[in-house]
Amino acid sequence: MDEIKNFNIVRRAMVFITIVLLAAVPSSAASNSDLIADITEGGRDEFKAAQSIIEKTLPAQIPSKLKEEYLDQEDLEPRLRIISTLKLYNSRENLHIWEELLRASDRTGTETAIMEIFEKIEEAAPVTALAEKLRVPRITVREKAAILLQKIGNDRAFPVIIPMASSSIAVERIYFLQALKHLYDRRFFSTVISMLDDKEKSVRIYALQCLTSNDVRDSIPRIRSLILRETNSEVKIEGILSLMNFKDTRSSYILLKTIKDRDDRVRLVSVKALAGMDISSSSYSLSNMLRTEQDRTVRGAIIDALISFRNGGGMNGLRYIIEKENNTKLRIKAAFALGEIREESETYSILKKALSDGDYRVRGEACNALGRLKKAGVSGILIETITNEKSRYVRSAALYALKRIDDRRNTTALFDIYSGEKDPLFREMLRLYIRKYIIRYSK
Repeated sequence: MDEIKNFNIVRRAMVFITIVLLAAVPSSAASNSDLIADITEGGRDEFKAAQSIIEKTLPAQIPSKLKEEYLDQEDLEPRLRIISTLKLYNSRENLHIWEELLRASDRTGTETAIMEIFEKIEEAAPVTALAEKLRVPRITVREKAAILLQKIGNDRAFPVIIPMASSSIAVERIYFLQALKHLYDRRFFSTVISMLDDKEKSVRIYALQCLTSNDVRDSIPRIRSLILRETNSEVKIEGILSLMNFKDTRSSYILLKTIKDRDDRVRLVSVKALAGMDISSSSYSLSNMLRTEQDRTVRGAIIDALISFRNGGGMNGLRYIIEKENNTKLRIKAAFALGEIREESETYSILKKALSDGDYRVRGEACNALGRLKKAGVSGILIETITNEKSRYVRSAALYALKRIDDRRNTTALFDIYSGEKDPLFREMLRLYIRKYIIRYSK
C-alpha cells in the first residue's frame, strides 16, 4: 500500500511540474515580446518599466531580438531606445551585434551613440566598420570615427582609407584628408604632398590643413612653392597660415611678396603672419606700404605689426597716417604707435604735428604718447597744450602725461596755469597735482 501511495504522489508531482513547464514557455515568450514592444513602441512609463525588468533579469534572447527590431526600424527614436537598452548588456559579449548595428546606421545620432560603446572597449572595436564611417557625408560621424581609430591604432583601417585618396570624386579625397588629420602616418607623406597639386582648390586647402595639424615640417618647401604659384586666394591664405603655424621665419621673402597681392585678404593675412612670427626686418616694407595701401583693415594691421615690432620702419608710414589719413581711428592708432616706438628720432616731430589734428581724440592720444618719450622739450609742449587747448579731454591727457614724466620743474608753470584756471574740474586736477609735489618735496 505504501508503495502505491508513494507512486501516486510522485505521479501527481510529475504531472504538476509538466503543467507548470508547459504553461511557462508561452508565458516567457509573450513576456519577451511584450518587453520588446514596450521598448520600441511603448510610452515613456512602459519604456522605463521594460528597461528596469531587462536590467534586473538580462534575458539572453533580448539582444538578438532587439537587433532584429533595429534592422526593421527606420525611425530614429525607436533605434535610440534599442541602443539604450542594449547598453545594459555586456558590450564585449554582444560585439557582433553592435558592429552590425553600426553598419546599418545612417544617422548621426545612432552612429555616434554606438561609437560611444566602442570608446569603452577600444582594442576590441570593429576597425573596418569604423573605417567605413570615414566615408559618410556626416562630418560629426567622420570626426568621431577618426578619433576612435586613432586611439585604437590599428592598420586595418588603411585599406578602407587609401582608395579614397585616388578617388575621382573630390569630396572623397577631402574625406581622406580629414581622416588623416587624426590618422596621419609617415607613409602617407608623398600622397598628401601630391594633393597640393590637386585640381580642386578645396582639396589643396585640406591638404595644407592636414600637413599643418600633423606638424609635417618636411612639407614647408612645397608649401612655399605652392604659395608662389597659386592663383586662388583661399588656397594662398591657407598656405600663409601654414607657414605661420610652422613659425617658418625663413619664409619671410614669401610674405614680402604676398603683402603686395591684389587680394585684400591675402595682404591682410600676410601682414598678420609677419607680425605673428615677429619678423621685424619687414618693418621698413610695411611702413612704406602704409603710403599706398587702400584697404583700411590692412592699414590697421600694418600699424599693429609696427607696434608689435617696436619699430616704425623709418616712420614714413606713420607720419603719412598722421598727416594724410582720413579715418580718425587709424590716426589715433598711429599716435598710440608712436608712443610705443618712442626711441625713433622722428617721433617727437610727428607727435607735435598730431597735436594740431582736427579730432580731439587724436590730440589726446598724441599727449599720451609724448608722455612716454624721454626727450627734452616734451614737458614744454605739454604745458603749452594745457595752456592753449580748449578740450578738457586733451588738457587732461596732457596733464596725465606730465605726471608720467614726473619732473618737479614743471610745478611752477602748472601753478601759474592753476592761478587763472576757469574750469573748476580741471582746476581741481591741477591742485591735486601741485599738492602732491609740495608734499613730496617739503619733507
